[in-house]
Amino acid sequence: MTEQNPGPRPRDPAPGKSTRYGILGLCLLLAITIAVYVFLYRNDLLPFSIGSATSTQTATLTPETSLTATRTIGSALVATFTSTLPAQAPPTQTPDPNLPAPFEPPTYPPAPTPPYTSDITPVLDACQYTLKSGLNDFLYSIYWNWGIYQKFPNRNDFYAGISCAALLSNIACTYRAAYPNITQPGWILVMPGVSPNICLYHGGTPVP
Repeated sequence: MTEQNPGPRPRDPAPGKSTRYGILGLCLLLAITIAVYVFLYRNDLLPFSIGSATSTQTATLTPETSLTATRTIGSALVATFTSTLPAQAPPTQTPDPNLPAPFEPPTYPPAPTPPYTSDITPVLDACQYTLKSGLNDFLYSIYWNWGIYQKFPNRNDFYAGISCAALLSNIACTYRAAYPNITQPGWILVMPGVSPNICLYHGGTPVP
């Protein structure tokens, strides 16, 4: 009994073709998955839509600092930070007993105020003047033209204050306040209530 020889064995497919078919199938599967995902995304069928998801988070980091963040995924990110620090009192310094005390200027008591007295006689200026001839050197004219009326509103007070100058060259002067209209040129009179400027302007000599 003779054994029959089997026919020729079928050839194995080329290993390179099998790898290409596998890669092609994976690419096809991936394309189908992406197409399905895009379809669900465009029709808002996904449980969580990335394009329209907006979340607001508020987190408290510490009792002193608070963080508030608003985030939009896929379009923009907006964050707001709010920091609150507790008020702190300024540090207190304890003086060192070894250091010298700060210099403080001494205080003096106020100077005593002198008592006010109302019976103070004002010191009026006077002018030693030699009478000349003419109407302007009558005592009445001098009283008004020299402005003496401003210090002596009463004309008789001015006449009572006039005296003859105590000069050897003036022994002829016999002025009397009761007769102010009796005067002579050449008499040297001391007239009160005349300021030094006015006295010098009219040719007189200021006297205290």
